[in-house]
Amino acid sequence: MTYEDTTARDGTTSQVTTIWAEELIEDEEMEKVSYFSLFPKLVYSSFLGRDFTGAEKEYTEILSRNTNRNSSNSISQNINVLEHPAYADIRTWLIKNLNNYRDNILNPKFDMEIYITESWVNYTNQNEKHHPHKHSNSYLSGVFYLNGIDDDTIQFYQDENLFDIETDKYNLYNCPSWNYPVSTGQLILFPSGIRHGVVTNTQNKTRISLAFNTFLKGKISDTRTIGLKI
Repeated sequence: MTYEDTTARDGTTSQVTTIWAEELIEDEEMEKVSYFSLFPKLVYSSFLGRDFTGAEKEYTEILSRNTNRNSSNSISQNINVLEHPAYADIRTWLIKNLNNYRDNILNPKFDMEIYITESWVNYTNQNEKHHPHKHSNSYLSGVFYLNGIDDDTIQFYQDENLFDIETDKYNLYNCPSWNYPVSTGQLILFPSGIRHGVVTNTQNKTRISLAFNTFLKGKISDTRTIGLKI
């Protein structure tokens, strides 16, 4: 397997994965096959790197006493949990990650911010799951794991495939869904339009996650006819 540079219209370069056909099919002529991922959807991961404080654990427990029933689990009645002083340090860290996403992934030309609009806590008990869904009216969504379970994952779903073709070997290109491993203290950021969910919790342990939505603020573009400042 080799890697070759390819140049986009704006002059930037990226790598194309090149493999020999013998890795895919038996071919005596050893024809060369190339493929690359076009406009990939990014999943961002970061770890808090410390244990939760007593105040953070206590507030998570308090929130669990006032929940609304979701389709297959429960969510806190409070949908602005990151405004509480007990989660102040977590909020600061989450914003730091949003700024890192903005600066190193989006690389905006103008001054803009990704800010948190709503935040809540999900509680998934044994034999419960979180139904597949996506978040409307949001730019990026985040899930921060306050209490994971063994072999925990978040499941992302592919909405763009027009045909459901059965396969013997899944990869990033042909799979209808993908299980991404997660654990306590981990943050996952992803575009809000991606459907996601959680499979049934079979363990005698509550899976607790803090979820939030975001939106953009500032000058996004000054290009004629599509300029936008929010």
